[in-house]
Amino acid sequence: MNPLLLLAQATRLERVRALRETLRHEVEVTRPGWEPWVLLPAVLFVLGWLLWRFGRRMKQFADPGAGPFPLFRSGMRAAGLGFPERRFLAQIARQQRLEHPAALLLASDHFNATTEAWLRQKGSGSRKRVERIRDRLFTPAKPAAAATAAPAN
Repeated sequence: MNPLLLLAQATRLERVRALRETLRHEVEVTRPGWEPWVLLPAVLFVLGWLLWRFGRRMKQFADPGAGPFPLFRSGMRAAGLGFPERRFLAQIARQQRLEHPAALLLASDHFNATTEAWLRQKGSGSRKRVERIRDRLFTPAKPAAAATAAPAN
């Protein structure tokens, strides 16, 4: 074999290897990818947004009088309504889109007007349930003094 031919082939092989190394290095350098510094602002934004939402949620439930519905729920509990009655009245207040639902517990006229409007929309199937809640809220309690009086000997 001709040594010049071997030398030419070797240099050709070395040139190919050098070209491969150069291309491999350029591909690694220019390969698109997500660098940590690119993701950092996005992650910080999402974490800030989640903390803001969590803070608003905690502030809403921190004080029972912090909004119209928490005040309404605490008023229903104070009135001694059971869970099904509270859920039923909350459903009426939401469907009627009341701005101040606690007014239902304070004024019988407002309660009657709101529940009548709701019954007209939904049908009168729940009229007895509404009347029971109305009686429980607005009928004065019987005095307990007569029941605890000492019997005469």
